Amino acid sequence: MRDSEVVTEPDCVFCDIAGSRSPARFLYRDSSACAFLDVDPVRPGHSLVVPNEHVVDLMAEGSVAALTGMARTLHFTADLLKKRLDADGSVPSSPTALRPARPLHISTSTWCLGIPGTLD
Repeated sequence: MRDSEVVTEPDCVFCDIAGSRSPARFLYRDSSACAFLDVDPVRPGHSLVVPNEHVVDLMAEGSVAALTGMARTLHFTADLLKKRLDADGSVPSSPTALRPARPLHISTSTWCLGIPGTLD
């Protein structure tokens, strides 16, 4: 997909980040999705995975491709965080967020066995 074909919303912070119009500390980027560190992390490695295209409806055209790209990005990011932070694993810390007028994203963070509060 070329940048000119990507659907974005002018007031969406995730679109601004994915489109490099707002700063972010990227962990991974490809043609369909990106992962970046949360600016206010709740746990080590707290990051967000978003599609490069604005998606607010799972029935909309392009939503399956967006989810597929996000799954690939989430897998790569989880592996990277696990290795870099010497964690026991990495899990989505919230289900896919998709509520009316809220763009699709997945929040993830690492967990460590024996450290209270990292896996709940």
